[in-house]
Amino acid sequence: MFSFRSWSGALALSAVLLVSGCTAPTSGQGAPVAESGIASGEAVMVEDAAAEGDTATVVRVIDGDTFDANLHGEVTRIRLLNVDTPETKHPNKAVQCQGPEATRALTALLPVGSTVSLDYDVERLDKYKRTLAGVTGPTGVFVNTELARLGLGVAVAFQPNVKWYDAVKKAQSEASAGKRGLFDPAMACTVPAAQQALSQTITAAGGEQTAEAATATAEALTAQSARLEALRSLLEEPSSYFAAAAAFAASDLAPLIDRARGSRARAVSTAATLSANEAARQRQAAQVAQAQRRQEAERQAAARAAAQQAAQAEAAAQQAAEAERQQAAARWAEQQQVVPAPDPAPADPEPGYHGPRCYEPGGKVWHPCG
Repeated sequence: MFSFRSWSGALALSAVLLVSGCTAPTSGQGAPVAESGIASGEAVMVEDAAAEGDTATVVRVIDGDTFDANLHGEVTRIRLLNVDTPETKHPNKAVQCQGPEATRALTALLPVGSTVSLDYDVERLDKYKRTLAGVTGPTGVFVNTELARLGLGVAVAFQPNVKWYDAVKKAQSEASAGKRGLFDPAMACTVPAAQQALSQTITAAGGEQTAEAATATAEALTAQSARLEALRSLLEEPSSYFAAAAAFAASDLAPLIDRARGSRARAVSTAATLSANEAARQRQAAQVAQAQRRQEAERQAAARAAAQQAAQAEAAAQQAAEAERQQAAARWAEQQQVVPAPDPAPADPEPGYHGPRCYEPGGKVWHPCG
């Protein structure tokens, strides 16, 4: 039984470019399968169909590695050998990453109504009674390896049928080196994307300036680590296409997840420290604000007291001024009072006479006696 963990070393290698004319895996009767390199972008071609192979007419595409064809007058379900694509129709599984893309790719490679060539290996049927075959499309493209070259399928060994396993695996290496399909870190659902996102979060961790930012980093590390843990569990399932889709073995993910755990612990500690510092700053700010409010209250009280004293002094000054005004008015009125003039002395009947004078009481008014 092939060990999926042994694929990690090969998946990490750069794609091997093949030149035209080199010897390649053969079809059922030794017909060569020529594979192209990444630079040329050419699909894998079958130059000579197997003499004992069959031809069939495509009826419908089921998913990325299965289709129905009219074979010898009967609609027969064909399963591509030695390539596995993500699930889209599995009754117990959700639609997997790049599954719809794989289905669309097979639909383009095998249009409904087109004639295809079928080649077989040791066993003709699987346990589901599907016909196992290497399939050459109407344009001469060897579909099994083409799906892998596009990054939409991975090599899988259906013992004892391994005729195209090496060819599919080589095409898969091209996709890995070219970061296509399941190996594209720009596709959020892929293992490399999850690995890249976690690596970037780990690298960015530690520069948080607030407790909220550190907490957000810790939460991101937790979520991303959990996702990668889930993917790692898939890597450990021999039946999972993720086992080959990852650019590294399950054991290679462990150091990254451990780093993430360490970064998360530091982020949590940083969040606690920043939170405590922020709480201390808030307490200090509250104390300063309270002291400022107290000082302002004291200043306002002093200002009110000074204003009250000034008002009282102003009132006293006004009262004093009013009293002074009243006194001045009284003095002026007193000064302005008219003193009655004394009655004029009677005319001297005898001018020049200086006889006796008789004065009235008070000694001011007199008249001649007599």
